[in-house]
Amino acid sequence: IRWGKSAAHKKELNLPESAENTWQAGLERLLMGYAVGTEDDFFAGIFPYRDIEGSSALALGGLHDFLQLLFTASSKLAKSYTLQEWAKHLLDYAELLFPAESIEAAAQQAEKLQMNEIFLQLSEEFAAVHNQPVPLAVILAWLEGRVEEIKSSNGFLRGQLTFCSMLPMRSIPFKVIALLGMNEGEFPHIDHHLTFDLLGRDFQPGDRSRRADDRYQFLEILLSVRQQVIITYIGQSISENETIPASVVIHELLDIMQVHYQLDNLIIKHPLQSFSPRYFIADPDLLSYSQTNFATAQALREGEAENKSWWQGQIKAEQQELIEIQDLLRFYRHPQKYFLQQGLNIRLEGIGGDEQEHEPFSIQGMDSYLLNHQWIEAKLQKRNLSLAKLKAQGRWILAELGVIKFNSQEQEIDKFVEKIESKQAGLSTDPVAIDLSVGSVRLVGTIADQYSQASLIYRYSALKGKDFIAAWLQHLILNRQAAHVTHLINVDDYFTFLPEHINGDELEQFIAYYQQGQSQPDAFFTEAAFAYIKQQQALNNPKSRSSVPALVKAQEALIHAIQQAYEPELQLLYQNIETVDGLLNSEFEDYCNNLLLPAWEAVSVRFQDVIP
Repeated sequence: IRWGKSAAHKKELNLPESAENTWQAGLERLLMGYAVGTEDDFFAGIFPYRDIEGSSALALGGLHDFLQLLFTASSKLAKSYTLQEWAKHLLDYAELLFPAESIEAAAQQAEKLQMNEIFLQLSEEFAAVHNQPVPLAVILAWLEGRVEEIKSSNGFLRGQLTFCSMLPMRSIPFKVIALLGMNEGEFPHIDHHLTFDLLGRDFQPGDRSRRADDRYQFLEILLSVRQQVIITYIGQSISENETIPASVVIHELLDIMQVHYQLDNLIIKHPLQSFSPRYFIADPDLLSYSQTNFATAQALREGEAENKSWWQGQIKAEQQELIEIQDLLRFYRHPQKYFLQQGLNIRLEGIGGDEQEHEPFSIQGMDSYLLNHQWIEAKLQKRNLSLAKLKAQGRWILAELGVIKFNSQEQEIDKFVEKIESKQAGLSTDPVAIDLSVGSVRLVGTIADQYSQASLIYRYSALKGKDFIAAWLQHLILNRQAAHVTHLINVDDYFTFLPEHINGDELEQFIAYYQQGQSQPDAFFTEAAFAYIKQQQALNNPKSRSSVPALVKAQEALIHAIQQAYEPELQLLYQNIETVDGLLNSEFEDYCNNLLLPAWEAVSVRFQDVIP
């Protein structure tokens, strides 16, 4: 659901009459999904949306009623009515939106009563003066002004601490009064008159002056205060550091205090930053109780701190005797993410972008990846993913452009499926159960992507380090039980792991680095290691013209990942460091050269003659 009530609504706006991505189409899918409980095919011309059951059905009912109310109101209130008719409509909708049984708090009841009084005022007082139909814009303008009048008096004398705009005090006594924002040019207000306003050019005693009223209000405030008056204003420019004068009435007050009462040092200059060290020295005029600001002020007084990574040292983690295979794979896909989640119980959920408010004009990012994966699975199962279903789900581009893009993408998907089927891995089988003793560790779990002749792992994307390492690790585990072949297929190419590619103790090394990664986040860098072995393979090729050291390529990859925040965990851990030399050290090169490079050179042997 992106925008628009329905196809008819789009047509009213002189746009193509398409129901996709409208509220009506979305509601119909939700309701049909609740009714039939399936998403396999169209039913009565609607493609059902499943996963609507139990308490979700109650929420769906509420959403449906609310949207129907909005749609009905938008049609009805688009017309012009008399003031009495407007009052009736507004009262009716107020009762529908805020029924009496749903209002419990006394404050809410008072607010609804106040709202109803406004609507009745429209009917009883103004309808007698004006009986011609008026549009909604007139009513909205009147309501806005009426609400502003009410807001101006809200908060005055409602409790022990009152926040309000500057109101006539009528000499009501207060122990303390604080005036905020008494800046020059903002108070007192300047009288502005239109060029054709003759009264403005010939001011007479008794004529209304906003500036004079403000000055009188300021005097009333001074008469009302009993113990202390606090006045704040911006006295210094944050951009040019120049002094900015206060309101003219403040200067007049200071002059009187100095001349008649010999009172000086009445102005306290606050620092711009709340963590200024001035707040934490023996100055009775500047006080702060913030521990966070105090710690920051201490750091400032001690000098500029050295740039360090966010995490220092290690945590005490028990050596695991039982390791789940999925935990092992999750670690090597995102080592730093695994450390934060498992070791520190920190989960950095990526902040999603705002939902689009228009129909899809292109399919990108995760939406594209998930859709392509679903498409490939359907092709492998000899099913078709129809354009009609994608459009009904609101997941595809509309109009003729959508047809062209669909046909083009289907050809690409067909090529990828042919690549998968060319491996002749046989029929799909159940995941393989694993229970191995690897040194002092017991490795248990299941490995999916199994076929009768081999393992077959495929991703419709460019090859990443996490794909290669996960496939290599699965291959090592499976070959501990029996000789096994593993195929890894991606958009660019394919790789085949054979039993003879295994040298001996690679699995033990993987488990050792996994154990290290439970205590500190620097044990393994997946994508940097992948960049290293690709470059090192190129350097080992005598026909290669590349001369950039593999370690430099790895450093560039890690720095780029930190700066671009592809993985928020990397940015959190290492955003403050100036160099990654200490992270990609000799131990990093050891596991790249001994654990990963031999496997990469073995499976990519057909690329040896390619000159980068």
